[in-house]
Amino acid sequence: MTVDVAAWILIALVAGLLIVHRNLVRALWFRTEDPRPVALFRIATGALVLAWLVDLAPLYDYLFTPQGLVDGPEAHRRWGRMGPVSPLYVRDDSAFVHAYLGALGISAAALMVGFCTPVSAWLTWGLFVGLLGRNGVFTGGEQIFTCFLFYLSLSRCGHAFSVDAWLHRRRGGQPRTIPAWPRNLMLLQMLGVLCANGFAKYGRSWQQGDTLHFVLNHPHFRAFEAYGISALLGTTALRWMTWITHAFEILFFLVLVGVVVKLVRSHPVEPPRGRARWLGRALGVAIGMDIVVLANLRLTDSARASMSWSFAIALGVVIALGPVVLRVARRLPPVVLRWALGRRVWVSLWLLFTAQLVFVLRIGWFTALTMCAAVLMFEGEELARALARIGIPFGSTPTEVPRPPRPWRRRFIGALCAFHVVAAVALCLPAERPVSPWRKDLERPLRRWIRQTNYAQVWRMFAPSGSIRVLDFEAVMRDDSGQVLPLGAGIVAPEHLASRWGLDKREKIRRRLGSPKIGPNYWPAHARWVCRQFGARVDGPSVVELYRTLTPIPTPRALQTLGVEQAVAQAEASRERILVFSETCSPN
Repeated sequence: MTVDVAAWILIALVAGLLIVHRNLVRALWFRTEDPRPVALFRIATGALVLAWLVDLAPLYDYLFTPQGLVDGPEAHRRWGRMGPVSPLYVRDDSAFVHAYLGALGISAAALMVGFCTPVSAWLTWGLFVGLLGRNGVFTGGEQIFTCFLFYLSLSRCGHAFSVDAWLHRRRGGQPRTIPAWPRNLMLLQMLGVLCANGFAKYGRSWQQGDTLHFVLNHPHFRAFEAYGISALLGTTALRWMTWITHAFEILFFLVLVGVVVKLVRSHPVEPPRGRARWLGRALGVAIGMDIVVLANLRLTDSARASMSWSFAIALGVVIALGPVVLRVARRLPPVVLRWALGRRVWVSLWLLFTAQLVFVLRIGWFTALTMCAAVLMFEGEELARALARIGIPFGSTPTEVPRPPRPWRRRFIGALCAFHVVAAVALCLPAERPVSPWRKDLERPLRRWIRQTNYAQVWRMFAPSGSIRVLDFEAVMRDDSGQVLPLGAGIVAPEHLASRWGLDKREKIRRRLGSPKIGPNYWPAHARWVCRQFGARVDGPSVVELYRTLTPIPTPRALQTLGVEQAVAQAEASRERILVFSETCSPN
């Protein structure tokens, strides 16, 4: 209960601080801005949704039709009350599913080119969420798509680089500015994607610096075998890269501090005076102390030596000493602040960090979307100046300013944003195990909002520690004579296993089918799928056998001392293979 109390006290204190500085918050939240950065991100998002659909194509029937893993009524029973409404609960025959996916592809293409953007954006988001609601066994990172599609639907992202903008100019209109608050939400979202993820990583492999080694050599994630690299650099360069990556995620909030400082200078507002000023300082001290308390309550004694704990304590102390820190910061050379809070360092690290996820690992298209989100860190004029230096035009500077929102509309936007941010933050903050009943009751409407929008705040990738063993899943068919037909996971035909399409989705499904907690819910349906799809390959009666396997990944030290071949052979020799389910295929 203590952790739950500290978490909600932190939310209340931050809300109080924002109320004290409400004039500044209002000026920053309801300003207008250049639409070009958001428009570029819209183009990237639409293109990546199309790539995601193509990647998923081999699994359409397996995931979304009655002949696959679950039918519509079963999907509704399992997820209908917990997630978003899906049209595929009502009808899910193969023709309708493919038509549904085709509609999603058309709406994503329309979003990409900016045709009827408000409609195509909401349609893409709604169809995407409905598809995930039908069956989420393959998901992992898709919340990045649903989050940013939701924000793009709220924004006026079609006011630049779009068919809509071209038609507007044909009718004699001028380039228009757009409300800035949707991009503000996108920037805050990056705190959840990176900072919350970073602070959740306090396990042994992060402390020792071996996480990157285990990730690079995990067969479900790697794009190539990296045992030789680990044998050479596993205890040196790879460890430093692990620690630098972890530190980057934790400290990413500094770049947003820099963005806020820049906006405050360009939108000067009179600061609070008198009692309000002292109340703001007191709230800052209380927020810092609460962060320190929360960090000590949540983590175990062994985790208190981690980078996450150290940075959390340091962050709490810095916030508590806010006025002193500001005085010291003002005396530092400007170049120090430009590098500490500037975007050239942090965005460069962002691109390097996400590029390795896109090109080195095989974990999904959401990593490319995260990389593209870097464009949101810049104003349109900044991008235009940067591209002009290399001779690339970047459209026209907007001159037409929309009417300011009416008071009722401003209040509605403010309430919607506040509710959404509180819901996201509440579900990211630490909780007791089990969660206190009062916190469950308090967060029930927040969780319902998160579920219905499929805005799941599951950002803890490789946290608190990376996988040191490979959890896998195998399916085989056995006939009366004992002949065995290996089928991989039995999700697609063996001859298609080498196909690059849907690889990361297949591996995610394999991990979930192999999980002792999740797998049993799917084993009977998966066995029936295998019987239907591959039964004709075996003469006579056949039996489907499903196995869960656990294989350790050799440590960097083992690769160095034993050599790659012997270390890998030793790991394979200690592999565990357990029969978890079997079923006799009924004759057709």
